[in-house]
Amino acid sequence: MLKVELLEMIRTGRFGPVSIDDSRERLLKKIGKPECSTIFDVESVEKYEVLKYNWWEFTLCNGILFRYQNKYALDRSYKFDYEFLTKPGNFKINSWFNDIEYDTKIEPLKEKLIKSGIHFIREPFYDTIRLLIDYNKEVEIEIQFHSEIAFHKNPDEWNVYTEKELNWKFGAIYVTKKTN
Repeated sequence: MLKVELLEMIRTGRFGPVSIDDSRERLLKKIGKPECSTIFDVESVEKYEVLKYNWWEFTLCNGILFRYQNKYALDRSYKFDYEFLTKPGNFKINSWFNDIEYDTKIEPLKEKLIKSGIHFIREPFYDTIRLLIDYNKEVEIEIQFHSEIAFHKNPDEWNVYTEKELNWKFGAIYVTKKTN
């Protein structure tokens, strides 16, 4: 089974041995067969395919990996979903989380990134807070934090609450090829 270090994913944008710009064939060789695959013909020139491994999605454009993501690190009750780390059977995500309830909150996670020398920009994004990390000006890593209070609200609506009330929790990660 492939083991993927979450901190290295955040630092480099790599999913273990897999990188943005890898071919579909290399991705399948390294990770294995997906649970399902969906093809989207958005334009006549570009063909998109999404390979799904439980909640992990790997999006290819013309057979080349340009994004992977997991937007379901929290369950419906805003508790960390352990399947983020353990499902599917193809790979396991290794994290530094010793106390899941504490370590997945925004402040401890930011502290971990700072201590690890990972620079980020913090910004509100609709009903989330996101940390944006630029890797070699080629890949953007986006870590989103969700709050039950902020759900479906704009920042001007949830800014009236304190950080403690908002209780931001790690909810999603996106790793995307920069196109500009």
